Amino acid sequence: MKQLILFFSIYLLTINCKAQDSIVDYLNLVKQEFSLQEQLIPDSVVEKYNIVFIGETHGFNDNYKVAYKLIKEYKSRTDFTYLLAEMDWATSQKLNSYLLNEDTTSLKGLIDKTKSSPAWCKEKYDFYKKLINLNRKSENKILYVGVDIPAGGISNTVCRLIEIKEKYGEADAKLDSIGNNINSNQENIRYIKKLYEESKNKSYGSEDLFEYRYHLENILNYSSAIHTTSDIGWDKVRDSCIFDNYKKLESQLHLKNQKMIGVWGYSHTLQEPTDGVRWFAANLKDALKKKVYTYRIFYFDSKCMISEKWIPGLLKITKSKKKLYYNLNLQNDDNWVTGTKEKVKELRNVTPKNSIFVYDLTHNNSPFKSNPFLIVNRDLDWNTTDFFQTAIVVRNSKPTEPFGINKK
Repeated sequence: MKQLILFFSIYLLTINCKAQDSIVDYLNLVKQEFSLQEQLIPDSVVEKYNIVFIGETHGFNDNYKVAYKLIKEYKSRTDFTYLLAEMDWATSQKLNSYLLNEDTTSLKGLIDKTKSSPAWCKEKYDFYKKLINLNRKSENKILYVGVDIPAGGISNTVCRLIEIKEKYGEADAKLDSIGNNINSNQENIRYIKKLYEESKNKSYGSEDLFEYRYHLENILNYSSAIHTTSDIGWDKVRDSCIFDNYKKLESQLHLKNQKMIGVWGYSHTLQEPTDGVRWFAANLKDALKKKVYTYRIFYFDSKCMISEKWIPGLLKITKSKKKLYYNLNLQNDDNWVTGTKEKVKELRNVTPKNSIFVYDLTHNNSPFKSNPFLIVNRDLDWNTTDFFQTAIVVRNSKPTEPFGINKK
């Protein structure tokens, strides 16, 4: 009996080792060094797909290297117009104005409004300046179209609402006083609801009326999301609203046949549900039948700039309590905090230190097409390439740097 148990143990170990060898062999076969490749996006992606997502975890310096190189290449090969953005529409309108007018002073002001979020970093400002330079070389300028709820604050949305009202000679001291205060102020929420109901009778021009009602509804959607009782509830409401926003703007701005690329937190770019949340990319693929391609960035041995409000108190004991951000390694993909992912160790081990490598997971012999590897809380109904198609692996990234002094 002992010999039989020993035999089966050795047999299972052998099978497991062969499976690991198969995965490592595949990854070594398809790997591309990010910095050395002039063309990273396959021809098939350019030709067949409507929307390309770059799924990141916010706060890593190398995110901006990856995003800019892919966006620059995609622009040269498709001459796309729109960056599909994880920001609200009002913010993207302001951003477009500043980029087109090369107004770096206002760009700084826009970033300053994001203080305490991952977007408040020097790399963001440098990235915008690179887009200005890229636009100088193109007649068809790159524009942002933001489809998110105003998760970073409603001040830009309120400002746009005031501008529309003033265009028609309407002053609104109450709206002006709301500023960015909506999270816990029920009176302000009731007032936004009142404006939304009254908007049905407005005699604005059709485009202004659409925009006015869109922004009011988006504030209400944000309020609904923040008043859910769990992270999963927030994700469900938020991504559902993002999808609804996209559908409205696709129709209003004639985006249906546009090729687009966007940089988002990676969860939003997953093309199948996880934990009961149907993410933005999944909705685009399933409900609108969009051809979606996702690059998912993985991180190892790296540090991430994390807002202090997202860090449990226990971890702050040895930290300065005056800081807005901490640089931590909690967001690495082999850290238990980010969830257990099968075969993530192999992905790390085939990637040299201090490097960025790209792994296309979609070739015919790919084990990722028939197994749910690299997925947290994986559902056995799907495989890795149902969620994303290419893994970009970053090792030893620095954190992003705060845009100003790192103090509350």
